[in-house]
Amino acid sequence: ERRVAQIRTKFDGFVDTLYVNFTGQAVRRGDPLLAVYSPDLLATQNDLIIAERDRSDLGRSLADAARARLRLWDMSAADIDRVARSGKPMRDVILRSPVTGFVIMKNATAGARVMPSDTLYEVADLTHVWVLADVYESELPYMRVSGTAQVTVGNKTLPARITFIGPVIAAQTRTASVRLELDNAAGLLKPDMYVDVILQEPAASVIAVPESAVMNTGTRSVVFIARGNGAFEPRQVATGGRANGFYEIRSGVQPGERVVVDANFLVDSESRLKSALSQMR
Repeated sequence: ERRVAQIRTKFDGFVDTLYVNFTGQAVRRGDPLLAVYSPDLLATQNDLIIAERDRSDLGRSLADAARARLRLWDMSAADIDRVARSGKPMRDVILRSPVTGFVIMKNATAGARVMPSDTLYEVADLTHVWVLADVYESELPYMRVSGTAQVTVGNKTLPARITFIGPVIAAQTRTASVRLELDNAAGLLKPDMYVDVILQEPAASVIAVPESAVMNTGTRSVVFIARGNGAFEPRQVATGGRANGFYEIRSGVQPGERVVVDANFLVDSESRLKSALSQMR
C-alpha cells in the first residue's frame, strides 16, 4: 500500500498520447506516461508568456502567479521554464511516473476526456512487498512483531519479518491476518500470488511428547502416565504448539515422567484404559 502511486490530473482535459500502453509495463521515476491537452493549462501558459514580457512589478507578480498555477497543475519546473524562455506554449502537458515500478492498473485511453477524479494509472514498486498470512487463533500467542519467517515460492525460500498482527479474528476460519514484509528485488513475488509461509519462533526448552501419546476427546486432551506393573494414570494436559511429530505440553506432565506413546498398545489395553478413565469422572 505504501509503495503504490496513483496518477491523476488536477485539471480537465483530453488524452492526446499514451506512452505507456499496457498493464505490467515497467517504468522508471520520471518516465512519461501520457500527454494531456487542457484548455485551462494552455490559457495559463499564454498568461505566463505575456506577463514575462512585462518588466514592471505587476508583470513579475502576474508571471509568478501563472507559474504557481502551472506548478499546482503538476506541470514540471523544466517545462514551465521552457515555455517562459521560448515564448511558445506547450499544447500538451506530459504526466510522468512519480516512482519506479510496474503499471498495475491502466484506465487511460487515447482521445478520452479526463477529470481530476479519474485514476489514469497505478504504479507499484514491487522491490519490497507485503505477504498476508492467515494464522489460526491457537497459534497467535507465538506470533510477535519483528519475529522472523520464511516465504517459499517455487523452490526459492525468502527471509521475511513480521510487521503487523491483525486485531480481528475471522469468524468462519478462526484465523487472523499476519503481515510479513520482505525484499523482492528479483521479482519472484507477484500481486495476489499464493505462497507458503513458515512462521518461526525462537527455540526454547519445553516439555514435549509424541503426537501419538495425546488422546483428544473433543473437550480435553489426555495422556497416560505409566506407573509400573501395568498401571496407567490418565492425566488431562494443556497442549501448545505442534511440530515435527511432537506436541508441546504446557501443563499436566512433569519432566521425567513416562508417557505411553504406542496407540496400538492403548487399543489392546482398552479394558484397562476404561477403568483408568472412569476414575477421572
